[in-house]
Amino acid sequence: MHEPVADLKGQLLAVLEETLRRGGTVLIPAFAFGRTQVLLYVLHELYNEKRLPRVPISVDSPLAVNLTKVFAEHPEVYDRTPRRLFCPRAKPLSI
Repeated sequence: MHEPVADLKGQLLAVLEETLRRGGTVLIPAFAFGRTQVLLYVLHELYNEKRLPRVPISVDSPLAVNLTKVFAEHPEVYDRTPRRLFCPRAKPLSI
């Protein structure tokens, strides 16, 4: 069972802070399509908010890496916030 995405950020930050404080490594199993990209997006937000130090992140799934590249190649399907964060030169959405 997955928690709602809205609850993901705080829980993820708490786990990461505790694990980093102990010098550990976090391993997160995630499906290649969707959940991996959500996790990467939330980590990016935490970095931008300066709530999490920049630490190495590895995605150990060729399919997830390929799908993330597909996401990156199609910013036209992003909502406003992701579009603003990842495509600053793109024209604003008019909805």
